[in-house]
Amino acid sequence: MDDWSEISARAYALKKEQLEFTHDAEKQKLEVVKRREARLTEETKLNVQLLTIQAEEAHWKFELARETEEVDARIRKIQTRKDLKERGWIDVDINLACPM
Repeated sequence: MDDWSEISARAYALKKEQLEFTHDAEKQKLEVVKRREARLTEETKLNVQLLTIQAEEAHWKFELARETEEVDARIRKIQTRKDLKERGWIDVDINLACPM
């Protein structure tokens, strides 16, 4: 029976070692998954910040282009009125042809 006791004890020890190893491995994998999820969460936050900055930049560029076009249009209108005045047009005709 001593052989049987030794075999049983060894089998129990191996099973216990296997369970401990499996438990440790699962714990380590869980830690890695948690760290990965935290990194992905942080990366997502950074991506959102980057997209927000890019959207604000695009909006600013759009507004700048719109305002620049308005200024350019007013400059062209003023230049046209000046050219008409130099050609001898009277103010009433200039206002009809090129209203401000």
